[in-house]
This record gives sequence, C-alpha cells and structure tokens, in this order.
Amino acid sequence: MTAHLEPVLREATPQDLPAMIAVIERAFDHWPAFDIDVPPIEHLRWKTAPHDGLAPRHLVAEIDQRIVAVRLRWESRIQIGPREYVSETGADFAVDPEFQGRGLSRLLSSAVHDALVANPRPGFGTLSNAPQVQHMNEPGLLERTLTVWHRAFTPRAHAAVHFREGGLGQLGRLAATAASSRLPARHRASTRIELIGRFDERTDALWERARRSWHVITSRHSSYLNWRFERPASGNGDVLLLADGDRASAYAVLRYSAGQAALVDLLWDREERGALRTIVQAALARARNAGATGLDCALPAGHTAEGELRHAGFAVVGEQTMLLGSHDSGENPPEAIDLMADRSRSMHLTMSDFDQH
Repeated sequence: MTAHLEPVLREATPQDLPAMIAVIERAFDHWPAFDIDVPPIEHLRWKTAPHDGLAPRHLVAEIDQRIVAVRLRWESRIQIGPREYVSETGADFAVDPEFQGRGLSRLLSSAVHDALVANPRPGFGTLSNAPQVQHMNEPGLLERTLTVWHRAFTPRAHAAVHFREGGLGQLGRLAATAASSRLPARHRASTRIELIGRFDERTDALWERARRSWHVITSRHSSYLNWRFERPASGNGDVLLLADGDRASAYAVLRYSAGQAALVDLLWDREERGALRTIVQAALARARNAGATGLDCALPAGHTAEGELRHAGFAVVGEQTMLLGSHDSGENPPEAIDLMADRSRSMHLTMSDFDQH
C-alpha cells in the first residue's frame, strides 16, 4: 500500500536522526565518504547542529509515517565585496533504495528552492558532471573552475603525476625547482609552527587582516572554524598555525583518510612575506610524517597561491566545476551574483568550503 501513498515533506528534528542515518546507510555503502573515529550517527549529529548563528533546515520525506528520503543542508557566511551573506555551500541527498525512482530527491530540491526564492541568498557548490547539473534543473548557473592539485610523496609517484600533467618539459621544470623548494622561507627567529586544538583570538585577528585581500571568501571566524574542524565527528586531521607570539600569519588544516591527506583549508596574511610558503611546507611535512602517500589541495583556477604550490612540487591532476548561483533562479541577490560572475575579482575558496571533507 505504501507505493500509492503521497510523500509528506517536513523539517527534520533531532529525534529523527536514527531514522535518517538508517536511510543514509541503506543508500550508500560508506558514509561519510572519509574516515572518522566516531559512529556515523555522531557525524550526522554534528553536521545537523546549529553553528555560528546559523540553523539550516534539514528536510525529510515520509511515506506512511516512515522516513524514506533525507536532504541535509550546509550553510556558511560568505563575504562578497563589502557585504556578508548566508550561503548554502553543500547538500546531502539520500533516498532509501526501496523508494528510489519516484522523484523524491527532486521534490526535496524543489522545496528548498521555493524557500530560497522567498529568502534570496547567494549559494555555491561543486558539481562536476552533467547529470548532477541537469538534476538541479536551475537556469543560468554561473560556472567557475576549481583546480585540483596533488603533491605525491614517493619519487616515482611524484614524477608520474608531473609527467601526466606536462610531459618531459614539466619534469624538467620540476627538477629545476626541487632544490629551491627545500629552502625554508625567512622569518623572525621567534616565528614558529604550532599544532593547535582550537582557533582563538590570534586566528580572528588573522581573519580580519586577510579578508581585506579577497573579493569573495567564506567567513573564517573562530566560531565557525571551531565547529568546522575541532570536533572528532567532523573528521580526522591537524591544524597548523604559523605565529610569532600573539600574532598569527597563517594557518593550514589537514584531513587524513585512507592513507591520503588533504589540505582542506588555508589562510595567510598576504602582507607577511614568506607566510604562504612556510605554511605549505609545514603542511607537507606534517602530512608526510602522518604516513600519507600524498597531499591534495583545491583552489579556484588562477588563484594567487598557484605559484607557491608549483614551487612546493604540486601538480594539477584534475578540475571540478563550481556552480556559483544563478541570476534566473530567483534564489540569489543580483548584486552578489554580479560580483561573483566578474572573473577579475579575487576569490579564495578551499576544499572545506564545499563540504568535501
């Protein structure tokens, strides 16, 4: 009889979490898609909790009072030009295999779309294949390229990655920069790398200085960063801070999963000479010491950090399509979309801004 009942959409509650994780685990072989040291329901509890003054509405679809589909929303604050907005930066869909093929995920998407039209806000995410783009069914989506970088740690893999990218010429350039990439950047003797457990007033001061260097950047206030990275339920990793006493000039966030490391977040003071080079080198050393086979990183194409990534031995291994909202969908403020569409504007987005790790 349930096959003929109409689905009922409603907002998820904390009491729904056991039923929601059951749907997610039936829909996917492994969730989340990276290693964590807590049960999946604790990751779900963390992911659906309010943070930084934000409380996104997570939706469920019920048939005959049984939860059969889930739509999780990921929100953050984003600076676009002189203003700050709330942005939906990612989403998770899960439909119980018994109920797939009935348009439930599209129904949930339509409900979110209607809510965003009533309360427009800029949104962005990463979708890298045509079926996903078609599934969204939104007209006029702005597209930008997210470049995926990789630094392999074994000599053979390192050479192979660079050869695939650029052939023998790239290997020659790699050899020419190998020696200089081992030279430490110059800093005052009191400047050092710290392994920190929480973001604090030092990183808040860094954020206030660094944010002025970018036209588009996700808010990196400590209240958000501590929710995003501190708890074990958010993933396994390290946070490195480059500091001289009470003054921080850079930080990097590493995530570890399946023997691989990812540089998921990175921020530095562009007025501090050598800060970017030092924090990238520290991240490489930490990932290598953790036993990772390599380090991944993703940044918008043409990012100002590309030269330092090259200097550190990274090579381009792929691309993803960033979808940065739409003029035509009715969901996004026109002035924000105009600025995001301007390719002359500087944009700092990292892997953690897209709910990938």
